[in-house]
Amino acid sequence: MSEEEAKASIGKTLEIRDGVLRFNGSECKPMQLSRRSEPADAYAEGFKMTPAQLGLTSATITIVTTGCDGPLAEYVEVDSSLLVAWDGVFYQLQKAP
Repeated sequence: MSEEEAKASIGKTLEIRDGVLRFNGSECKPMQLSRRSEPADAYAEGFKMTPAQLGLTSATITIVTTGCDGPLAEYVEVDSSLLVAWDGVFYQLQKAP
């Protein structure tokens, strides 16, 4: 992903509700969430990074699989936000006020 493409994704809205995931004009339904725990260091190693570089402060993280295709097929729950790895770029998604 180019820097321009990465910046263009900033500020986009992700909606997860009622079994549907919507992002940037795309929709996935029925979404089927499943959760699993994994050591944060093992997850980070998969990207040749450390947990601290990813903002992961817990030793164990929760990975959510959505059953959807694309960059939102899987994300990490981090405190009150979501961490999404997309084509070499990490996004931290914050809940809208």
